Amino acid sequence: DEFRSEYEVIAYFNDNQEWIGSPPIRKRTPSYASATLFQDPHTGEQILAIRGSDDLEDWKSDLASIALLGSPKFQLQYTVLKEKVIEWISSGILRPGYTVTGHSLGGFLAIGLTADAGPEIAHTYIYNSPGIGGFQFSGIASGFNTWLANVRPDQPAPDASKVTNIVALGGPTLVPTLGIPVGDRVNVAIEAERLSLLTVPQALNAHRIEKLTDALAVYDLLAKI
Repeated sequence: DEFRSEYEVIAYFNDNQEWIGSPPIRKRTPSYASATLFQDPHTGEQILAIRGSDDLEDWKSDLASIALLGSPKFQLQYTVLKEKVIEWISSGILRPGYTVTGHSLGGFLAIGLTADAGPEIAHTYIYNSPGIGGFQFSGIASGFNTWLANVRPDQPAPDASKVTNIVALGGPTLVPTLGIPVGDRVNVAIEAERLSLLTVPQALNAHRIEKLTDALAVYDLLAKI
């Protein structure tokens, strides 16, 4: 109830599978991109929240665009998301001066959007997100890394002063170590088991957005008392 009193959902987008006809035929290949546009009813501030990885299809996108190419330029999710943002702006649903947020894959997409639509974005907050430029593979032939550098697309550089890069400390999350970090990095201690005692599920759990939001809620409370 408190959240609903502070924010209202203006628009929601989920590019899932579309079926037409009988027998049903898939209309096109879905991107599985998803984003929600919130608005503060008191100030009019708009926040575009981009969803992170949620299923196997997202992980395929992670491997190709984040680890190998290091850019969302040829990523179907990013292409569809950018088209939706342009549509929302053209229709007046989304106004210049909005804020963008994203966790993990969502943050990677937010970086691309900030690079392409920087003047229209007030600020971008990313959480446990990879950087740009892709992963450099050590211990293998240097020629492979050279080949990767040649096939990787040019990545427009976002205005780093507009990006706050929030990273969880206290658990092993490798995602923020991929690529070149973007923006002002803020380390946030989270509640997690000691590294030597971590199980695989606990290690994966340390990357989840819930760990960060819980820690940030505690920091917010301490700042107010």
